[in-house]
Amino acid sequence: MIKLFNNYIQSYKTLTRTLTRTLTRTLTMEKTKALLVRQLNYEIEKIVDEENDNINISQAFDGIGKFGEILVTSIFPGSIGSASKGGCAFDNHCRTTNKKREVKTCCIIQPKICNKCVKINKDQDDLQHNQVKVPFFQKKCIFCEETEDFSYPKDSRFGIDCKAHFAYESQLSEYIFHLIDYKDNKIIFESFIIYSNNKYFRKMLATQLEKSTSHHCNFMPKSHDFYSSGPIKILEMIYTKDKEIESFFFNPDNKEICEYPIELLSKDLKKSLDLQPSGNSQTHIAYEELESKLEPKKKNFGKLRGKVVRI
Repeated sequence: MIKLFNNYIQSYKTLTRTLTRTLTRTLTMEKTKALLVRQLNYEIEKIVDEENDNINISQAFDGIGKFGEILVTSIFPGSIGSASKGGCAFDNHCRTTNKKREVKTCCIIQPKICNKCVKINKDQDDLQHNQVKVPFFQKKCIFCEETEDFSYPKDSRFGIDCKAHFAYESQLSEYIFHLIDYKDNKIIFESFIIYSNNKYFRKMLATQLEKSTSHHCNFMPKSHDFYSSGPIKILEMIYTKDKEIESFFFNPDNKEICEYPIELLSKDLKKSLDLQPSGNSQTHIAYEELESKLEPKKKNFGKLRGKVVRI
């Protein structure tokens, strides 16, 4: 009888712990969702302003980096920011686990290029007096009235301080990368974890530090470098311009590394993995199958970026 009673007590404690974890997880998820919805509602209002004002000023998603840090404190309850404005402290510090994180936010919604204006000025060497950029959400170019012929650059990137990474590596647990995109009148907001001790990630940063005069690494989202660094998705919200949640994923405890897109693989690696046949419909491959074969691509460190002009 005593043994049966003890078993009952143990089962009750286990159930209580499980229910507590579930409740905490649900509350965390709902708080994070509400925080994200509030911010995206604000951005949608700025999108409408940008569409209607027609003053050639990008208004939506300006200064979104600070929100990225606030969001992480919601994703990981018990964590706090640094209060620093000069980058002299970790972006996020969990007081219960002592984990320290860096938070990076990248919005790949950039000003578009008016192709008509580019053609008009193609014979001029200096575009100083000829504006070709148009805010992403602005409906027309105010210089030539074009409404359709635009190009959409997608070269935004995360910035990582390589020197600081290795100086504080023993304390830094992980990076949180927020990525924001806009397609078909929907905002796509994604968050990923990359562990600071990932083999490829460390090698990439070390190469930048050793071979370049700059300590700054331009980390392109959803590139070879990104997927090779073992990103783990912990959050995704697709939010419509009509302010409706189309889908929401939340799992801050996720351990599953994102699959690697086959289209980013080099020809030699595709061949070694027997992924060459044209009839092969496979689009992604498990990270574990590639991890030992991944190497940073060759880069032209210190490469001149061309003439910089004010337009």
